[in-house]
Amino acid sequence: MGNEDEVSSCGFRLPDTPVQVDDSNENTYTTMRLAHGKNWKWPNGSTLRIKFLDGTEEQHRRVKKHAAEWLKYAYLGFSYVTSGDADIRISFDPNGGHNSKLGTNSARNQNEKSMNLAMKSWHTDHDSREYILHEFGHALGCIHEQARPDVPIKWNKDAVYKHYAKPPNKWTTKDVDWNVFKKYDADKIITSSYWDSTSIMQYAVPKGLTTDGWWCPWNTELSSADKAFIASMYPSPTVLNLQTVSRPMSKGNMQRIKATGVHTSNVRAGITGLETVADSSAPRRDKLNFTMANWEEDSKIEVEAYPYQDTYMYNVAVSAIDLVHDVDFQSGQQHVACPSSKKPTKVWVEFEKSYKDAPEVITFINSFQLENEWVMKVWPEGITKDGFWLCSQNYDPSNLHSLDAQWISIPARRGAPRTGTFAGTMLNDFKGHVEFKRRFTKPPLLFVALSQLDADSKHFLRFRIVTTKLTEYGFEWEVNSWWDSINAIVGASYLALEPWS
Repeated sequence: MGNEDEVSSCGFRLPDTPVQVDDSNENTYTTMRLAHGKNWKWPNGSTLRIKFLDGTEEQHRRVKKHAAEWLKYAYLGFSYVTSGDADIRISFDPNGGHNSKLGTNSARNQNEKSMNLAMKSWHTDHDSREYILHEFGHALGCIHEQARPDVPIKWNKDAVYKHYAKPPNKWTTKDVDWNVFKKYDADKIITSSYWDSTSIMQYAVPKGLTTDGWWCPWNTELSSADKAFIASMYPSPTVLNLQTVSRPMSKGNMQRIKATGVHTSNVRAGITGLETVADSSAPRRDKLNFTMANWEEDSKIEVEAYPYQDTYMYNVAVSAIDLVHDVDFQSGQQHVACPSSKKPTKVWVEFEKSYKDAPEVITFINSFQLENEWVMKVWPEGITKDGFWLCSQNYDPSNLHSLDAQWISIPARRGAPRTGTFAGTMLNDFKGHVEFKRRFTKPPLLFVALSQLDADSKHFLRFRIVTTKLTEYGFEWEVNSWWDSINAIVGASYLALEPWS
């Protein structure tokens, strides 16, 4: 890959010029890796705009090819632009060394480059790969691996100063202290559990620069730890199907369902199944109360199902989606007034941040208090870039005393989402098929949640919404009920998302 002394780099190879040292603004030169700067992380789900300031078509092709390796694991996107502001601005000065600003620092100073890739004419595609991967690691917020506070390298400092003082680096003692010896404070970075000498962000350590003889070569690929760590920093959405594991026989017995496998606390959960009944000894035997909430403690997420004191709950099934604080997702919970009427009730929900165009929106039931007939329905209407009408309806003689609905919105263009509803009735034998408006590249993530119910209150409420045969084209669904349960309608909303990896 060319002579080591002729290839420059910010800290991945020996730069022809040192990485800028500026004691007045340390953050300008910070990065991430199996350590990640807490303040340099891009908003999750962002699409970063990248602009080439110069360079050849072949240089541009190599960058696009190799930088995309990070996107197999990080929930981000790259958009290459030719005009306007850009989050990452790349120059190809052959004498400028390989260097990059750290994470969100790259977006500052739009009239300056944020990354330099010193591609020489003799560099092969493989040569280019390692420093493109390394510099884009910095652009995503990764620091040099040897800058972790727990690195055990036993440097021979005199030998290191002498080594880097030679051409082509000609580094001063201050340059070496910054580029080689600097370690970040533990409270300023997020690290993986161990130092990784095979990380793409680790400098090569030539023989003779340590007191115990340890050395390592240039790393040319993302290590397994690199992949896992960047995925934890920029996690992709996850959908889990969960259910209670016990059958409490007492009234109002709350249960918590562990949401094992989520990455963040940004979780929404919807009902996919219930087995519950009103208290037959109560004055009103047709009164049904149920609510759900997310419960978080010590980074653990659980879905809390609570039937109140006049309701028995034997089993509950939920679908939980981790929205991973995606910059384009918005979600919320809304209480809906519920007069007994044939006319729908509408509540305006305004997005915290307006979209460029009207997004896709799904709504689903979170909690309810019913009497007489068990009838309820929620749906979105009049969706604009600023908000939507959350509609609900019940029918006489049903008394829907309380209803809370949750909602999720996502741009129609983003990740090719597909949303919709389906409803099981006696006419379709409580089963059917959903065909997506546009096909996915592979079977998508599928979130399904209850949005409509019409059930006979004289019997146990028992239903389970089941989806099967999920493909890139669509899925099969079925609503199961058992024993003496009588359901006229059980409907659900769905959200399908392109899987990230």
